[in-house]
Amino acid sequence: MAVNHFAKKFAFPAVAHAPTYPVQTVTHQQRVCRLYKRLYRMKEAQSYNRGNFIVWRTLLRHQIDQNKDVKDERQANRLIEMGEQELKRIHVDFLYKFPDSPGGVAWDRYDHYPNDVVLEEWDDAERAMYPDYFNKRTQRLWEHKEWAKLKLAEYDAYFEQWKKENPDLYQDYKWMFEPPKRYVSDHYHIEDHH
Repeated sequence: MAVNHFAKKFAFPAVAHAPTYPVQTVTHQQRVCRLYKRLYRMKEAQSYNRGNFIVWRTLLRHQIDQNKDVKDERQANRLIEMGEQELKRIHVDFLYKFPDSPGGVAWDRYDHYPNDVVLEEWDDAERAMYPDYFNKRTQRLWEHKEWAKLKLAEYDAYFEQWKKENPDLYQDYKWMFEPPKRYVSDHYHIEDHH
């Protein structure tokens, strides 16, 4: 009974969850462009010799340009099917992925939202176009600075309390909490160097 309930709930989704947007048909021009791009990328991933690939790429583009004016629909479909057979023939398991594209090594590595610091460089005339936004932004920046001051004071008070409660531990790990010594002023007294 539990398996049947699971199948009803998860394995066979209801028709109501199917997408309701209309599916657009792919035009012949789109099919040709997609086929060209897939052939190009597949052969590029397969080729170890860049020179041979460039020759093959030029011949592929020449073939597509030769057949761009074919008006007969059956002939055009036959040419696309020949291209898809070529695609199956040169199939590779690992396609090259651009670093910034989905699945690439640098995908989603950096923030994709604009940095707010750029707004600091705006001119007064530009700021005057959006007075409400910049007034609210200035207010929020001030509030954030005040909050940060309170938090730092809170952390300092906590640390001072911790130092009083754990003097032995503080002495053992004092080097972690003190600023690093600078060469001349902290290691040696100035009166030693005349």
